Amino acid sequence: MNKGMLKTTIREIKGSFGRYVAIFAIVMLGVALFTGLKSTKPAMIATENDYLAEQNFYDFRLLSTIGFEEADVGELAKTDEAADVEGAVSVDAVCTVNNENESVYKFHTVPEAVNQVVLTAGRMPQRADECVLDSARYGQDMIGAQITVTDNNVEDTLEMFGERTFTAVGIVHSPYYINIERGTTSVGDGKINAFLYVPREAFAIDELTEIYIKTKQKFDVYTDAYKDYIDGMQEEVEKKTEELVLARYGQITNDAQSEIKEAQAELDEKMADAKQELADAWKKITNGEQEIVDGEHELNDGKRKAAEGEREITANEKKLADSERQLNDGEREIREKEQEIWDAETKIRQAEQEITSNEKKLADGSRQLRQAKAQLLKKEEELRKQQAALPGQEAQLKRQEEELTQKEAELKQQETELAEQETQLKQQESELTQKEVELVRQESELVKKESDLTEQMTALQRQEKELDDQEQELNGQETALHAQKQQLEQAYSAQQISRNQYETRFREIQAGLQQIDAGREEAAEAKKQLQNGEKQAEDGLQQVHTGLAQVRDGLVQVRDGQKQVQDGLTQLQAGLKQVRDGQMQVREGLKQVRDGQMQLQAGTKEIESGEKQLQAAKVEIEKKEKTMNESERELAAGKTETVQARKELEDGKRELEKGKTEIQNGRQELADGRQKLEEAKTELADAKEELKKGRKDLDEGKAELADARKEYTDAKADFEKETKDAQKKIDDAWRELDELEEPDFYVLTRNTNIGYACYESDSNIVAGIANVFPVFFFLVAALICMTTMNRMVEEQRTQIGVLKALGYGNGAIMGKYLFYAGSAAAAGAVAGCIIGTWLFPKVIWMGYSIMYCMG
Repeated sequence: MNKGMLKTTIREIKGSFGRYVAIFAIVMLGVALFTGLKSTKPAMIATENDYLAEQNFYDFRLLSTIGFEEADVGELAKTDEAADVEGAVSVDAVCTVNNENESVYKFHTVPEAVNQVVLTAGRMPQRADECVLDSARYGQDMIGAQITVTDNNVEDTLEMFGERTFTAVGIVHSPYYINIERGTTSVGDGKINAFLYVPREAFAIDELTEIYIKTKQKFDVYTDAYKDYIDGMQEEVEKKTEELVLARYGQITNDAQSEIKEAQAELDEKMADAKQELADAWKKITNGEQEIVDGEHELNDGKRKAAEGEREITANEKKLADSERQLNDGEREIREKEQEIWDAETKIRQAEQEITSNEKKLADGSRQLRQAKAQLLKKEEELRKQQAALPGQEAQLKRQEEELTQKEAELKQQETELAEQETQLKQQESELTQKEVELVRQESELVKKESDLTEQMTALQRQEKELDDQEQELNGQETALHAQKQQLEQAYSAQQISRNQYETRFREIQAGLQQIDAGREEAAEAKKQLQNGEKQAEDGLQQVHTGLAQVRDGLVQVRDGQKQVQDGLTQLQAGLKQVRDGQMQVREGLKQVRDGQMQLQAGTKEIESGEKQLQAAKVEIEKKEKTMNESERELAAGKTETVQARKELEDGKRELEKGKTEIQNGRQELADGRQKLEEAKTELADAKEELKKGRKDLDEGKAELADARKEYTDAKADFEKETKDAQKKIDDAWRELDELEEPDFYVLTRNTNIGYACYESDSNIVAGIANVFPVFFFLVAALICMTTMNRMVEEQRTQIGVLKALGYGNGAIMGKYLFYAGSAAAAGAVAGCIIGTWLFPKVIWMGYSIMYCMG
């Protein structure tokens, strides 16, 4: 372009500066939009890359169903590509903040090297009961708040904590939670409200729940190089993790076997000691029973001797009374004989009267003798009846003993049957417990599936919203093209443009409309697919909810069944108690029967004694009969002797003197007998007191023996129950150990982190918009520029003719308009690139900063 044309072009720019600025502005906007959107994803990636590198974000997260040991961290640190390896403990727990409503919180141990947190307020925890809170949920005003782990958590969760109440001392960001989502859980309402970090000392467990690995790689996030690096290293990490998990599994099983064996040995030793103690106690009881039996015998012998002593004393007292009476009679007889001697003849006259009187007495004696014989016969008949009744009583006692023995066998059978039923119920209880574990596992799987489907629904809804926004943009573009089409028709009707220009521009607008229709169809098809995906996800959620309801109903049924089994066990134990009480009653009945047999034997001895007494009475009666006969003879002889009485009178005087001497001697003997009788009474009273004391001691011994027997029975029952329970626990431990399956482990990469994955998805969305949206904007800008330049060329046809008349060629004239449009476009492109790369990333990040936090 020569100097003159350049001046003309510059003059043209100044003359139509508004048109020039319009081209500049539309190109600047298009380039700014394009460069801004194109530079936003790299800027977002760079921001995240710097943040994660600064906080040393993990590359691998290792999980195991049996946890890890501290030593596993050192083993994993030996991996060639491992830069930092750190173990951690995390748990979901229901908590209250300042004793308000309960929510679920995610507890983490404060990291030292990997996943370092950013302190925004306050300080880091220094004591076991201090913590830092989630900055996305709480502000600086929450420093000093009290976070309490409530009792509504399961026992396993509560046992993990060494502290239950924590004081907030700071607010932090965490690279583990770069977006607003905090994840789901199987605790509480299923949603994690916030996270918090506590010192390792806050947990009461030795094992680790997870291990984080930071590799030596320096690749940018989301790049193929990084993904290839992680994929290549993952196999090695999985192999190492499997070795560590299986080694820990083997150690756990070996330790469990050792503990079970030690418990079995300890139980066997205690059982042997307890059996020996029970045997010693039983020996003492049997010895005590024998001592009581011997004491009973000695006491009975003492009673018998005391009774014999009483009878002897009574007999002796009677003898003394008879002797005293005889002495009195002797004295009276002596006095009478003295009188008789003086009145001998009077007595002789009275002899016949006395003989008559003696004959009457003899008749009375004969009558009394006959009555004694009749009584003797009656007593003999009673003894025969008692003797005849003894076999029946003995048979009845024998029958009662057989019935009680049979009842004892039946109770033993019932006890065996109840024990078998108890075993069956305990087996049912074990089966119900296994079923409960299986249902809890199914519930956990369904909750995880529910979480996955919910995340899928969220992603689908977000994509559907993006399609709706894209459809609105297409509608706006369509409206703009229709407006341009109307302007084009108005310009053509006003003959401001030629038919060729009109047709060219019309085809361009139609092509734009067709592209918009094609884009709308693609969006509709994508939206349809998204809606189908949402429907499938909703159906899946419905199935999951149905499954959860069924599982929870099953859990309710299982727990009802467990309660029924417990009730059945309680009833069985009550039945066993009744059976054992019945056995005690049967034993008491057998004891009573045997006591009755002993009493029956004693009755037999009494009958035999009675028979002996009857025989003695018969002998006595025979003696009396003999005496009566002799008396009759003596009476006859007395009649004869009366004649000789006078002769005997002198002899009687001599005998009288002799009788007086005998009476004096008898008086002395009577005094001596009375003294001996008093001494015998004193000895008898002492013997009775000793018998009374012996009876008391024997009763106390019986009571102590009964208490000892009861204590022995209770101790034996407790021993059998405790040993049975202990053995059952050991057997259950063996069974659980046999049923213990090999643990599962998981090697997770960053892609499983919700924030990391969502950030990649959102940055790809921005990149996708950068690939699609600027194209339409560039088409609109090109269309506007072409329209503007065509209008300018049409308006300056006369000037173009003048330039041709002045000798300018078509190339020079074309160069003028190309410079006009090109300079405006070039300047707009440079300005748009500068503005777009500076402004648009900031604006877009301001929008995403609502969902993401990176320091």
